[in-house]
Amino acid sequence: MNHKGQTLVLFIFLIPLFVMILALIVDIGLITNANIKYESIAKESLKVIKSKSLEAGQNYLEKNGLTKDNYEIITKNNEIEVRINNKVDSIFGTIINIKEYEINIVEKGEV
Repeated sequence: MNHKGQTLVLFIFLIPLFVMILALIVDIGLITNANIKYESIAKESLKVIKSKSLEAGQNYLEKNGLTKDNYEIITKNNEIEVRINNKVDSIFGTIINIKEYEINIVEKGEV
């Protein structure tokens, strides 16, 4: 008995599943990479604000590709809070109509 036809049909049905799983893995990698990147930028901007000034911290954030719409610096008493809100383009999400993922980072520190 020849099973080549069955194998071909099974393979054709499984290809889209494999492509979706691969795209999901790539999306998770992009989100994780963006999270690490923006967390690092937020921590470093806190150090710059502590050692220099608020304006120097804002300049640091803008040098790293963030606009004033993407970040917020809040100062209360002796505390500083840097909030970064940015978006990452999606690969897998476009299949299910999600074009981008939102990344929210909050770093707090004392003066």
